[in-house]
Amino acid sequence: NRIWKYPNDVRQFLEYARLQLYISQSIDWYRISCKQIRDVGGRGLYRTFGNLGKALQYAYPEFNWDLSKFSNRGKKSGQRWLRVILEQILPEKTEVLEDFLHPDLLWEEN
Repeated sequence: NRIWKYPNDVRQFLEYARLQLYISQSIDWYRISCKQIRDVGGRGLYRTFGNLGKALQYAYPEFNWDLSKFSNRGKKSGQRWLRVILEQILPEKTEVLEDFLHPDLLWEEN
């Protein structure tokens, strides 16, 4: 059981989570789900702070976090994770797009 009392302890866990979840920019945190944080050992983080945004705000007060973005149910964290995995297994210069709508693959109604 972690104790989430000190900013440095929270920051240490978030740094670990950042590496595990391939977060390269601060804005990537807005696309991380509660389940993803719990899967890397952060269950207690939610008991202490209530949400990821408040934990990040506590650990990194120098960054201006938009707490409303953490409660957005349309963050598509699964889609982001799929892109991360595809970028790891496909050749280096392969472009992986999210939310791409190919015109030939659209559903047509009769």
